[in-house]
Amino acid sequence: MVIQYFGLGFVKASVGDTVVSFAPVAKDGAIKAPSFGADVVLVPMHHPNYAGAENMYYGSKEPVVIEGPGEYETGGIFIRGWATGDVLSGKPLATVYSVRFDEINLCYLGPIAKPELPADVVEGLGDVDILFVPTYGGDTLDESAAHKLASKMGANVVVPLFYGPGASGKVSDTLKSYLKEAGEEGRKPLDKLTIKRKELETKEGEIISIKSF
Repeated sequence: MVIQYFGLGFVKASVGDTVVSFAPVAKDGAIKAPSFGADVVLVPMHHPNYAGAENMYYGSKEPVVIEGPGEYETGGIFIRGWATGDVLSGKPLATVYSVRFDEINLCYLGPIAKPELPADVVEGLGDVDILFVPTYGGDTLDESAAHKLASKMGANVVVPLFYGPGASGKVSDTLKSYLKEAGEEGRKPLDKLTIKRKELETKEGEIISIKSF
C-alpha cells in the first residue's frame, strides 16, 4: 500500500491501480489540492475542506462516494462509518471511518474536535493497523490531546495530519508540536509511506509523518 498526503485531511491510499481517497479538498477549500482518479471517496464532513469528491473523477474512474455513517462494501474494500458529534461550526456531523483495504485496517478520525471517541466507536473499530489522527481539531483537541488519543487506540502505525484552517483563517501546521509531544522531534517526514501487511506486524505505535504536497 502507498499512502500520500496533500494537506488538511486529504489522504490517498492506493494498491496498484485501486485508489481510496479520504477527505479530498473542494475547489473552494482552504488549500489548492491535486485532482486524480479514485475508486472510493470518503467524506468525513460536508465542508469544502473535506468534501471535494467532484475532483476525484478522472479518465474512466467514477468513484463510489461514501458520505456518512453505515456499513459499505465495494470492490473488496470494506468500510464502516460512525458519527462522532458536532464539530467546528456544529453542522454537519463528522464521521470516523474504518476501512479494510488490502488486508490492512485503516482508521481515519477525520476533523474531530474532542479528545475522545464514543465507546461504541472504539469497540467497533477493533484492531487498527494504520491510524490517521488530526493534530488540530478546534478548541479542545490540541497536539497533546491528539497524541493521548492516538496512544489509547493502540495502532501499529500513527500518521499525524495537521488540520486547519484555524481561528485566524490560515492553515495550522501543528505537526512539529505533535512530534515534540510524542518525543519524536527528530523524525523526518517521508515523501510517501509504502508499507506491506507483514511490515505492520513488527510495529507498535510508530509515528510516521508524510510531507504534504
